[in-house]
Amino acid sequence: MTNTTARFEPGGSANGHVLTGQGWLPTEPVPLPDAPMSRKPIYKGWTSKILLALTALAAMVAPFAVGATAAQAATSAVTDARGDVGHPLDIQSVTVRNGNTLSITIHHRSLAAGERISGWSGAYIDVDSRVAGPDYYIVGGVGTDYQLYWTNGWRIGGTIGGCYYHEGLNYAHNSTVFTLGRRCLNGASFRATKVRVSAVAGAPRRTSDWAPGWHRFSPWVALN
Repeated sequence: MTNTTARFEPGGSANGHVLTGQGWLPTEPVPLPDAPMSRKPIYKGWTSKILLALTALAAMVAPFAVGATAAQAATSAVTDARGDVGHPLDIQSVTVRNGNTLSITIHHRSLAAGERISGWSGAYIDVDSRVAGPDYYIVGGVGTDYQLYWTNGWRIGGTIGGCYYHEGLNYAHNSTVFTLGRRCLNGASFRATKVRVSAVAGAPRRTSDWAPGWHRFSPWVALN
């Protein structure tokens, strides 16, 4: 495990996976009109015409925008028995969202208390139903580093680079959120259109908690 912040691998920005979120800002101030528009008859009526055009355009685009969102994301959630392990990273539920990125949210009993005992959590990810077992494993410590691996069945292999992945911690909601770009999931000859996960959490000298169970997966979540 080597990451401590969001990972932006070389080449990530070139293929569109890395978004800065800064948006566009003008480099020059936008000039203001020399006088109120009401003094220039040529502009009369433009405002209402523009508003009507924008309203019509929004009405045409809205159905396609809603359809695109539905087609890009699907979600499933599984619950886990509370108190089946004695440590604070006891998994309460796991939510999987398969969209433009894969998001895996693991809810714990107490994330802050889990950090004090050097706890960790992770998720085995299966994207290919033709091969038994998971294909990837992402794991991170609470407040420390994280790493993505390829797997051979349930055995962890080498690390994976060249794609975007991240571990986020939400102490207010006692949750660990793993996010992976689609480049991390796609194979050389196939696209990972469906996923299922097996979440795990533990701490040194503590029993690991699995959800939905040991070497068991959540339901498949497919892109619609």
